[in-house]
Amino acid sequence: SEKSDVWAYGVTCWEILTSGMTPYYPMTDPTVIGYVCGGGRLPREHLLGRCPDGLWALLESCWATREEDRPRFAEL
Repeated sequence: SEKSDVWAYGVTCWEILTSGMTPYYPMTDPTVIGYVCGGGRLPREHLLGRCPDGLWALLESCWATREEDRPRFAEL
């Protein structure tokens, strides 16, 4: 769906800003699922000051738990 693609877009942006770090490393896939379903998100500290507050807020909106709370691509 578009909303799952928005989530993936936020993760891709995080990967770019971290110069290619692996998201959720070294967690296993089942651990990541539990972490994310429990409200865990990618950490900001890995961005090394390359992410202004407004951009971080946008990334967080892409990772909203409820898909209806995520922006549409037209809004990004």
